[in-house]
Amino acid sequence: MQRARLLNAAVVCIDELGYGGATVAHIAARARVSRKTFYDLFTGREDCLLAILRDTVDRVAADVSRSDLEALLWR
Repeated sequence: MQRARLLNAAVVCIDELGYGGATVAHIAARARVSRKTFYDLFTGREDCLLAILRDTVDRVAADVSRSDLEALLWR
């Protein structure tokens, strides 16, 4: 649950502040968790960003795999 809150908070912070401006403190505060909790789950801001990217790729891959691409006319 806290991991998901942190990932969502990171997306919002990066959207609002840019990657360079979004600090661990910003992300933890937005998620309403301690910095210790952040570091229990991620090694740093870069690790958090990679987790966001991995989760996004996994969701897109799941959506594509559920699609019946063979039935599409453009193929």
